[in-house]
Order: sequence, then structure tokens, then C-alpha cells
Amino acid sequence: MAPGDAPPLPPSAMRVALTVSSRATVPCVLKRHLSPATVGLIARSLPLSGNAHRLGGMVYVRTGLSSGVQRRRTAFRRGDVAFWPQGGCVCFVVADMEAGHAMDLIGAMDPYAGELDSAGAGDVLALAAA
Repeated sequence: MAPGDAPPLPPSAMRVALTVSSRATVPCVLKRHLSPATVGLIARSLPLSGNAHRLGGMVYVRTGLSSGVQRRRTAFRRGDVAFWPQGGCVCFVVADMEAGHAMDLIGAMDPYAGELDSAGAGDVLALAAA
């Protein structure tokens, strides 16, 4: 492995890139073992894009995808990537939070260095295979 190369991923994981209004790119890893049906649906639907929305400690993008909650949870940590089934949204957690609704953990921003801290209305989020 050359210096700067990312370590290999297990077969149940896939690299994706989140682009914030063409000004920043956040590497992410989606992990199928966390929520197999949801991660599979997202992987088959890439690329996805839409307007950024902010709610509490997360920034999210509406996808129009429909998938039920598989392994529900409400506690998330900075850097987590989750799917919010009620809104069909992919959520990027920018601060540790206790959500008021159940979501599926689907992966992580790898690494997260604060690129989304200032994202909000007017920004476009694009998620694509890396």
C-alpha cells in the first residue's frame, strides 16, 4: 500500500464521497452489515444529490428512497452516517446527538474534519461512489 492510500475495506463496506457545493469533499464508508437492505438500496441509487438541510446535530439530504428501519437507534456520534426512513434522508452527524426519531446507522465519515459544520440552506450535497 502506497503512502496516502486508504486501507483496504472488508467486502461488506464501500467507499463513497460526499461533496458539499463543490467546495469540500468528505470521504465516507457505508457498511452493509449495519443495515443491509438500506445500504444496498443507497448503493444501487448512487449518485444522489439534493439541498442540504440542518436539524440539531445533523446535516441531511433528501433522497426520495424508501426503506424501513432495520436496526433502530436514536443515539449517534459525530462522524456517523445514518438513514432516516420517515423522510427518506441520508444524515451526516456533525455533533453527538440523541435523535427524536429512530434511524439506521449505515456508516461513517472517514475521517470527519468539520467540513459540514457550516453547511446549510443553499448548499448542495452530492453522494457518489468513490
